[in-house]
Amino acid sequence: MRAHFWRRAAAWTAGGLLAVAVVAAGVLFLGSEYVLRRHHEAPLEAVRVPADAAAREQGRLRARLVGCYNGCHGPEAEGKTWVDEPGLAHITAPNLTRLIPQYTDAELARLLRYGVRRDGTTAIDMPSYMFYHLSEGDLGALIAFMRSLPAREGPKRERTFSWKGRLELLIGEWPTSAGDVDRSRQRVGAQPATTSTERGRYIAMITCPECHGPDLEGYPGDTPPLLIVAAYSFEEFTTLMRTGVAKGGRDAGLMSYIGRTRTPTLTDQEVADLYAFLRSRVTTGPGPR
Repeated sequence: MRAHFWRRAAAWTAGGLLAVAVVAAGVLFLGSEYVLRRHHEAPLEAVRVPADAAAREQGRLRARLVGCYNGCHGPEAEGKTWVDEPGLAHITAPNLTRLIPQYTDAELARLLRYGVRRDGTTAIDMPSYMFYHLSEGDLGALIAFMRSLPAREGPKRERTFSWKGRLELLIGEWPTSAGDVDRSRQRVGAQPATTSTERGRYIAMITCPECHGPDLEGYPGDTPPLLIVAAYSFEEFTTLMRTGVAKGGRDAGLMSYIGRTRTPTLTDQEVADLYAFLRSRVTTGPGPR
């Protein structure tokens, strides 16, 4: 009799645990789907897209600097695998040569600046909090260049999440592009840029936040605050921006990659302005002042 009771109790317990697990899985799935599928309101702003060759060349340089071209989306913007972690997610950065023709200029501006896709849902892992600061001129030139690219074949578009990935989405540990944009901030690209420090602030805010955070203070255990520039002479900083070689001849990992592939597109004046701004923060304190 006692053995029968304990067998029944074990069965009830197992059934109860199974029911709890099913409910938890359902909540996790539906909650993460809501994060991925919810509609975000964001303005459709008119943008002037120039048609001249000089503007397209400027757009090419900016596209490389921010990673749209020869970066996150592959060497020719044809797309590439972005996340491939079986216990987390499998995500491909989309083929921009096929995607961009589906968008109007205003929709592209909204996608870049606010992380909101054409259907109103959020992009994932696109640093819109950085693109938010693009000036009208750079935004228009970038769109002009990207529209000029010929259609290319690329990897199949995929966006799948494991249970761990879905949990990170649900609790905000994996932030969305739309959720990351602080619209209360002043757009740096719309502010005056008459001094070297002001011009450098603009370059910093469309270049550095992707790795060093929206306030350039870094991510603990991952990337340093950009006050680290205080340790660099102008010549050492220029070498880093042009070749990826860090102070003391070191390889700085991701920063060295950026220094070899993205920041060489900056002009000598832009490098000098960026250095002036980052050095100014040593005395004014952290934050993109």
